[in-house]
Amino acid sequence: MPDSEEMTIDERRKCIKRMQASYLGADRTERGRLLSHLEELTALDRKTLIRLLRSAELTRRPRARQRGRVYGIALDDALRVIWETLDDVCAERLTPVLVPTARRLAAHGELVLTDELVAQLGRISIASIQRRLTRLGQDTARLPRKGPERANRVARAIPMQRIPWDTEAGPLRGRSGPPQWTVDPRRLRPHPAAGRRRDRLERAGGGARAQPAGDGARLPPGARAAALPDPRAAPG
Repeated sequence: MPDSEEMTIDERRKCIKRMQASYLGADRTERGRLLSHLEELTALDRKTLIRLLRSAELTRRPRARQRGRVYGIALDDALRVIWETLDDVCAERLTPVLVPTARRLAAHGELVLTDELVAQLGRISIASIQRRLTRLGQDTARLPRKGPERANRVARAIPMQRIPWDTEAGPLRGRSGPPQWTVDPRRLRPHPAAGRRRDRLERAGGGARAQPAGDGARLPPGARAAALPDPRAAPG
């Protein structure tokens, strides 16, 4: 196991339990060697290892009396302000900067600090902060993240759907509420510019209604299309 990683309590007990039979059956010299080896592995002192190796039961007993609450509501409120100020960082990054960040917030009037609160912010552990951040995250309102069906429930209530361009006028199907009507393109009024364009074409064609050949329509019999000036010709 790397030196940077520490054993948990359960891992220490498991390691001691495996070495217990060898320790009890060894002589004085071998016991000293085993104790030195366990001392390096578990980071426990020698007296603690001797007591555990000689005990009949290594199973951890449940705590008979629960400890009282050490940190109060004032620390939870201060922790919430500091955590939101630092953009919801993790407990490992939040713990070393609790006191300096709290002092800066107090200087700007965002937090009320006392000597007791500063002392608590300086000695609180990472595990205690992690438990409190879990509760703070549950109380914070967040957007729904259970798929697009829940996120788009407001948009689905709008009576709107895609229709083909040549659909006749009529009510939309499959929607609740009052009927919504589509628009028939043939009932729309033409734009005023379309009438002026038709008049110019009639005057150019000698009074007959005609359209330029570029629009895909044919000229009436006996009508001549208007000649357009050549833009490359020199003026006058």
